[in-house]
Amino acid sequence: MLNELVSALNDILYSDILIILLAASGIYFCIRTRFAPFRLFREQIRAVLDKPTEKNGVSSFQASLVILFGAVLSADLLWGIANITMGFMTLINIPVIFLLSKYALRALDDYEAQRKKGQEPVFHAKDIELPHPVDYWD
Repeated sequence: MLNELVSALNDILYSDILIILLAASGIYFCIRTRFAPFRLFREQIRAVLDKPTEKNGVSSFQASLVILFGAVLSADLLWGIANITMGFMTLINIPVIFLLSKYALRALDDYEAQRKKGQEPVFHAKDIELPHPVDYWD
């Protein structure tokens, strides 16, 4: 039943009606925004071609290419790429989690000890013996 409903809706929408709705929407929003796509065309081109302000930043052009590839490539390929990159991030994160786990467990023990004393828990870096100074927790 649901498949038939979706199929019927699909047949209706993906016809000339869709083209008319898209064209009408484009014209409506162009008028509603006082022809912003035309007025701001130079600014849009400048924004796309500008170099990033940070040393390792992503330029608008690079971001546009990623969006273009995302729109053009097949979903299976994109999911495959996403899965591979998530796997690489996991390979990086798991050893780091093991390295930081002793500090996390110390922080948990400190938290539980403060709760048992009836105190509102407050974190201080010196209480878990971090090997290096930190900026935010004194």
